[in-house]
Amino acid sequence: MMHRVLEVIHRLYERCINKAALMFAGVHENVRTMMERGGLVKLVGEENFFWSSDQAIVEAEKRGCYFCSSSLTLG
Repeated sequence: MMHRVLEVIHRLYERCINKAALMFAGVHENVRTMMERGGLVKLVGEENFFWSSDQAIVEAEKRGCYFCSSSLTLG
């Protein structure tokens, strides 16, 4: 099952190249280990892993995240 999850994340990353960054927050240690073994941490970049969602959101805002823009309205 975990192999399938890693495969899906890898495909998502491939679709995001040059368009967006995948950012992960609060990844459980066991999952993180599997992501490392599968090469995803290296692929996505250590800089895109955060202890908390708050840290990830702050970093996304610093990077100019489209979805974090105050001009974006949901609805």
